[in-house]
Amino acid sequence: MKTNLKFGLAQVNNSAPNWLVYTTSIIALLLAAKHNLIDSLPGVDDSVKVYLTLWFEYVMNIVQVITALAVIFLGQDKDSTP
Repeated sequence: MKTNLKFGLAQVNNSAPNWLVYTTSIIALLLAAKHNLIDSLPGVDDSVKVYLTLWFEYVMNIVQVITALAVIFLGQDKDSTP
């Protein structure tokens, strides 16, 4: 099976797959709502909230790196063409 894999700067003119656009949007919403989600937890000590915030940021950083790599290495999806 021969595929025409494009990656790196060859992807500049191509659009990203729809699932990648949706994933990036969800990540952005979670990052924007981070403080409201964690700070409004009832019955949780401040030290635990700080700990949860650090882990949340750690996981979101990993997800952002994986998403960035997906943008670089995935080819153009046929259903995402404008």
